[in-house]
Amino acid sequence: MPIVCPLHPQAAYRVTADHPVPPITTPDGDVVLADRTVTLGSPNNRAGVVLPGMRLVTSRNPAGETQAFVTDRFDLAAADVVALYRKRWQIELFFRWLKHQLKATNPFGASREAVWLTVLVCATLAILHAPT
Repeated sequence: MPIVCPLHPQAAYRVTADHPVPPITTPDGDVVLADRTVTLGSPNNRAGVVLPGMRLVTSRNPAGETQAFVTDRFDLAAADVVALYRKRWQIELFFRWLKHQLKATNPFGASREAVWLTVLVCATLAILHAPT
């Protein structure tokens, strides 16, 4: 499964290669600042995990905040990695809404079909219980 996640501020990494970044802005207004290949982790950390060959994409969002994302996807453009994380975050917020507002804490299963069925049942119940 592909990984796209924010880089923890205390994460140790070593840059192994820099990649040129065309001056492009994503549809959401993010500007890609850097695209690098890194070795993530350190043999001196608690678990001793080292992940070579990871990709670190740095961007600035429309609010001016700098964000760094780690991924193992080298087949995507750097702007696509930033846009993919933004979409991932919207999905996370949707499932949080399902859990907290509709009390859907246990999906019907882990398959794609089971998740879709859970969402459809929750949406139907939300419509039926909505005040008129």
